[in-house]
Amino acid sequence: MKDLVASKVPWKYVLNTCGQDFPLKTNKEIVQYLKGFIGKNLTPGVLPPAHIVARTKYVHQELLRIFPYVHNTAKLKAPPPHNLTIYFGTAYVALTREFANFVLKDQRSLDLISWSKDTYSPDEHFWVTLNRIPVSVTTVIEELEFPLAYVMVIHHNFDTFARLFRAIFMPQNIYCVHVDEKATAEFKGAVEQLVSCFPNAFLASKMEPVVYGGISRLQADLNCIKDLSTSEVPWKIPG
Repeated sequence: MKDLVASKVPWKYVLNTCGQDFPLKTNKEIVQYLKGFIGKNLTPGVLPPAHIVARTKYVHQELLRIFPYVHNTAKLKAPPPHNLTIYFGTAYVALTREFANFVLKDQRSLDLISWSKDTYSPDEHFWVTLNRIPVSVTTVIEELEFPLAYVMVIHHNFDTFARLFRAIFMPQNIYCVHVDEKATAEFKGAVEQLVSCFPNAFLASKMEPVVYGGISRLQADLNCIKDLSTSEVPWKIPG
């Protein structure tokens, strides 16, 4: 990437591909597809699932033996630099030239590279984590100036909720989660634990025993909207 940034060719995107990849699209189709991103990066990712957390929680060590591998030492790592939230995603991405310069020069990026040296498969968290920094070149100003408020009414299936939350989470938005009062204590506890990790997400101050098709379903929304109306986040539209 450092060599490509120094190139005189005015390229728009750098595509980080696997050595075994074979293109299923023509060059023209790829260009047309990337133009649709209007200068955004393509770094799919989510908050780390439970089975992935250990990759960045513990110190890992490359062991160059007959069969080289990365060893988990079980030693805890220091927290990520600059209070970054670590995301998990693909190692194969499409990045703008502007972002490539950011990766090579911004101190947050350089510190994340250093911190990632003793993690497992750092290429699967590095790109997506940097692309989620809210005040870097990676954030579209239009999105920052138009924060959204989300109401999420849930009653079971924590994994589904967690996937949805990961998919729609952005640091400039705010999220009110209403858990059905009838939900199990285990489900309520899991949701509360996840939400507590984010300063812009919270549980509704009043929970309803929701009956779908009844007035209690509407009241759950109203409870969250009332809480959101007192938020300091200048959100524009509730979702």
